[in-house]
Amino acid sequence: MLWSRAVLAKNGELADDIALQLLPKSTRGVVTAGLFDGVSNFLEWVSARTVFLNEGCDAFLSSPACAGGKDCQVVIFGAGFDTRSIRYQREGLRFFEVDLPNVVEAKRKMSAGYCAARGVAPRSKSGGSNSTTARENLAPRNHPWGASAASLASR
Repeated sequence: MLWSRAVLAKNGELADDIALQLLPKSTRGVVTAGLFDGVSNFLEWVSARTVFLNEGCDAFLSSPACAGGKDCQVVIFGAGFDTRSIRYQREGLRFFEVDLPNVVEAKRKMSAGYCAARGVAPRSKSGGSNSTTARENLAPRNHPWGASAASLASR
């Protein structure tokens, strides 16, 4: 999905300036060189899904429960490599993305690289543990990724 989002964003068919940056540095050139431009027509569903989910997120964030910078939380089940938690950052907003442990770990590594490239320090409430079953959110600061189903169940 991340590759699809990066290709669509590169071609101006999707507003997501984060997807390309999260791809491994060594492979971003494949997207920027246009090697996958021909598949854009087959990725229309990705754009439609993104618009649908963004509209739902926008509606929630502008509701009385969250409007005006109030503290609120968004939980995304089966999050995969969704970039919403970065694109929608604001003070008081926390995202919890739930997925399989191997997906959570891969995304945590991508997020750490993204943070390192921007000089943002990762945060951890449990002394630096990277366990996907830890009770605390272990994701990098301002990028609260990384809750596995097991870690949410233990909260």
